[in-house]
Amino acid sequence: MNKRDTSPKDFYKLFVIIYSSVVILGMLFIILNIDFKKESYLLIVVIVAFLIGFGVPIIIALLRKPVHCPKCNTIMPKFRKVTNWNHLINGGWTCKKCGCEMDRSGKEITKK
Repeated sequence: MNKRDTSPKDFYKLFVIIYSSVVILGMLFIILNIDFKKESYLLIVVIVAFLIGFGVPIIIALLRKPVHCPKCNTIMPKFRKVTNWNHLINGGWTCKKCGCEMDRSGKEITKK
């Protein structure tokens, strides 16, 4: 029996879909000007969606194992500053010490 191999990329794609849905839901509530006094359950939905949308990424970042630079073994920060488009989409770091670019798992990215 083969188990489906789930990679971190699958998780992050799912996360982006859920996060985008939460943002769109919040924008719809604002655009439609829904009165939360009459429909209090909608306020609870918005608060829960907000907590999931902002709480989950922070928890994931804090629980992630530290990543080390493959060249100089420097520990990368938990919260990163995005330096290029590839890091924004796929995750990863650029080492401040040696300039090595790596993916989110700590493997060096080779320039083509």
